[in-house]
This record gives sequence, C-alpha cells and structure tokens, in this order.
Amino acid sequence: MSDPGTDRVDFAGLVSALGASAFGILAHVESSLGGEPADRATEADAPAGEGEGKGDVESEAGSAELSPEQKEEKVQSGLAAARQVVDTLGMLETKTQGNLTTEEQQLLQGVLTELRITYARVAERASTGAGGRGGEGGGRAK
Repeated sequence: MSDPGTDRVDFAGLVSALGASAFGILAHVESSLGGEPADRATEADAPAGEGEGKGDVESEAGSAELSPEQKEEKVQSGLAAARQVVDTLGMLETKTQGNLTTEEQQLLQGVLTELRITYARVAERASTGAGGRGGEGGGRAK
C-alpha cells in the first residue's frame, strides 16, 4: 500500500484546471460566434497556459472555412462540453460538502459562479442568433 500522504489530491489545482478548461472551451465558442472571448479575467486565476494561447488563432482561421451548419455544430458541441465541466464541478461541490477547507470551498464556489454566469451568457448569445439558430443547447447550467 502507498503512503496515505502521497495520495492527497491538489484540490485547488484540480478545480483551477477544470475551470480553465471550461473557460477555454467557452472562449472558443464565443470566437465561433464572432465575438470577444468569454471572461478572460477569471482565467487569469487559473494555472499558466491553461485555456488560452495557440488554439485561438487556429480556431479563428478554421471557423472562416466552416459552413453555417458546421459552425452551429461546433458551437453546440462546445456548449455541451463546457456544460459537462460545469456539471462535474457542481457534483464535486455536492460530494465534498463539509470536507473542504474554507479556501477550497471559496475557490470552488467562485469558479462555479463565474462559469455558470459565463456559460449562461454564451448559451444565450448562441440561442439568440449571434452565430446560432436559436433554441438548441441553450439554457443555464445547473
């Protein structure tokens, strides 16, 4: 058996990495919609290199060559992926209730709040015709 101290998970790192991943996905969705990337201010709290950088230029170049249907599929796929991360973080919040330090709880709640706001804004924009056809995959993350 391994030493129990070595099995400890870096919870703050995990939450930050998942949050950065979701913000990166939402930024790509937003750029596919033809707008500014989603809330980069919160991404600054994430580990360096997560959710930003080289993929942005490639994403914008690739989006110009996509048909409207392909763009819509990309937007919906991105929204679904971001929602899955938000739901996973929500599940972590529920399952770890009462077992986190104050700092860990505040970090998780802060990341979840910002992600939910950003997700709702991007999903609303996609459903109101700013790159989307409306209605599909919109809605608020739990």
